[in-house]
Amino acid sequence: MPTYLQLATACPALPSPTTGLQNRTGETPLVLSKLALGDTMGLLHKFNQNTVEAEITGRYGSGAYAILTGLGLSIGTGLNVTVAAGQALIDAPRTIAVATDVAVANTITNGTIWMTQAGALTYSTTTTAPAGNVCFLGFFSSAAGAVTAVDESGTLRFEQGGGIPMRQTADIGCPLDTPTAGVKFLHKCIGGLFYFDGVQYHNLTNTGRAALSYASDANKTLTAAEYSNHFLDIGAGTALTAQRNLVVPLSPAGRGWRVRNAATGAQNVQVIGSTGAGVVIATAKYALVESSGTDIVRVTPDT
Repeated sequence: MPTYLQLATACPALPSPTTGLQNRTGETPLVLSKLALGDTMGLLHKFNQNTVEAEITGRYGSGAYAILTGLGLSIGTGLNVTVAAGQALIDAPRTIAVATDVAVANTITNGTIWMTQAGALTYSTTTTAPAGNVCFLGFFSSAAGAVTAVDESGTLRFEQGGGIPMRQTADIGCPLDTPTAGVKFLHKCIGGLFYFDGVQYHNLTNTGRAALSYASDANKTLTAAEYSNHFLDIGAGTALTAQRNLVVPLSPAGRGWRVRNAATGAQNVQVIGSTGAGVVIATAKYALVESSGTDIVRVTPDT
């Protein structure tokens, strides 16, 4: 089974296409086999190869550099990471027909394994992607002349049947990374299932815990990554000297949160929108609140 131990903030930025498709006057395909004047024996092979790759692309979609099948990581002998047979979509399908070892460097804490658009396997000693169009396959660590761990956190997978790609990490709430703008995917983690729409995350399961604290003795306005969680857990931080606000969005109406007020300073906290009325939660208490679209209203008493 794959291992998912990394947080989203530790994963590489998701690759996105660096070259646009050519217009109708272009003569050279980006990744498929070019039919050249004078082709004879190789012509049938090129036709068949291009047809198969077009069929696979049609099944899974395109535009995201993601794993189609296989390509899981395991610890090989010595300083080798073994990549299972499989396919990745990098504008067109790229295949590893049999399990293949990638020789990596020694004493690396968070190295990364990649497949290039040419179908080659390579590695980086950091989370920075190699040059060109590539697909991320996972993390590795090495020490004392051997690979010590592999981890597939942050890899994008289409899985069977195609559709939107999915990745998985160990986050307990909404991921706190800033994905590449325009890339759309589902994100599974301990905190639930989230959808990144190319701009921000959306919580699809009404779960997830945001570990919050007041950075100063003042009102706190939540970020999208924070208010996308259902459980707003206010813990230790700057000591509050008076009641402070926790500002959440009013839209959409009906969005709700479970809030715990364990803020340092033993002061009440008011959950409120940018306008309208709010709900005051006493120190060391929990409550359920939701937005009416105009105000933040109480669903349960403090408990």
